[in-house]
Amino acid sequence: QRTSNTQALFDYADKTNTQYVLAEELMGQICPPVKDKLDHFINQHDVILFTICMDVIDSAYAPGVSANAVLGLTPFTVLELGRRILQSDKVTSISIAETNPKYDIDQRTAKLAAHFLGHFIHC
Repeated sequence: QRTSNTQALFDYADKTNTQYVLAEELMGQICPPVKDKLDHFINQHDVILFTICMDVIDSAYAPGVSANAVLGLTPFTVLELGRRILQSDKVTSISIAETNPKYDIDQRTAKLAAHFLGHFIHC
């Protein structure tokens, strides 16, 4: 999200030719242009290191992060994106990043992260 990141991060991403999709492009579903972007990314790489940064998930689902995402991704969108990436058979590692137990409510974020890992391991 543009509002959840600094301009310096976007400038760095542009300078290093980093590919990204904004949460606004997803709008609760993975539309054909985003699918095409994802497929293009997958096809460009032999190996994918898959990291889920929990701070991109809507704060209603993942409050235990240092930088909350208002209007962030839903868990179902993350599951669908992950499924598409894992189907490529190019993923060599799966990791979770950007969690902060200090801010978690009822271990919501930790439980969601565990659910993601369990789902993706058996995907």
